[in-house]
Amino acid sequence: MKYKKYSNEELNRMEQSTIPLTKRNLAGIVFGYAKFSAGPESPGEYGGFSVILFENRIVEVREYLFPEIFAEERRYCVPLRCISEIKQQYQKYHEKIWTMRAPDNGSLDGAYISFYFGDRWIHTQNIEYTDEQRAVQIRKAHPNPAEFEKIMAVVREENKIMKCFFSVCEVLRKYNITLDQNPVTIHGESITDYFEFYGYDENDC
Repeated sequence: MKYKKYSNEELNRMEQSTIPLTKRNLAGIVFGYAKFSAGPESPGEYGGFSVILFENRIVEVREYLFPEIFAEERRYCVPLRCISEIKQQYQKYHEKIWTMRAPDNGSLDGAYISFYFGDRWIHTQNIEYTDEQRAVQIRKAHPNPAEFEKIMAVVREENKIMKCFFSVCEVLRKYNITLDQNPVTIHGESITDYFEFYGYDENDC
């Protein structure tokens, strides 16, 4: 999506016609991922994207202006076996999926990141995967053991989500869809790109 200047009136109309991700019909969704800016961008700046895979094999990629204003949509199709393989991953992570929750990691800005693993949206902020073994190695050096345990509890919850996410990404990659928390690449073409939106060269940043 390329940057386009919208008037305040146009942005208001677009925002009013946008159905928030959390209010969309969940019927037929197999997998979903969304990343929205938490600010402090101005209305009309790049706001993020969502990727939703449906039972009918359609992959819906949407891009948004800030704050979560629907701007552009592209659709693709994957083989039926892609759906089956993702559901197999859900079976592998079944118990963890049912107990997944969004931990409070203390973030106040950055990005709102949401995951859909076949049953509900899980909303997080600035989530990332952490090597737990390496993290435990610094336990003795941490000045506050009790505080460290609170941090590790958040790390374990975030890692549950990220491991399931990575397993789905591995399946999608087999079908030419690369999803890595930031841009989405389908059949070699970058579909969602902050730098493209503003006309930047990522190598210059």
